[in-house]
Amino acid sequence: MHAVGVSITEYVSDDQPGWVRCSFTDAAGRQWQFVEKAPVVSSANLTALSTYPQPGQIGCRVLSRSAEHGRPTARIDTSDPWGIESVDGNNVFRVFVEQLKDVADVP
Repeated sequence: MHAVGVSITEYVSDDQPGWVRCSFTDAAGRQWQFVEKAPVVSSANLTALSTYPQPGQIGCRVLSRSAEHGRPTARIDTSDPWGIESVDGNNVFRVFVEQLKDVADVP
């Protein structure tokens, strides 16, 4: 499985199990925002009192690979494996390959 690295910027809700806002910037320079369960994007015990930003990751499936802006890129789908989408409803993005991690189990 793969994961794209994100920056967790704030704790947004104590609703179980705790929700955080996180983001990443795609290969075109657009920043994408997500609000997701804290344990899904981080193994840290995040709370409202935690220091932010924190590193995190969102599981994804690599759909294809190519090059953009002179660097290797990947088209990813964050709806697989856990149905995660950005706050504006997108789940397919083009990111630089170095933003991806090969992981056995995310987080």
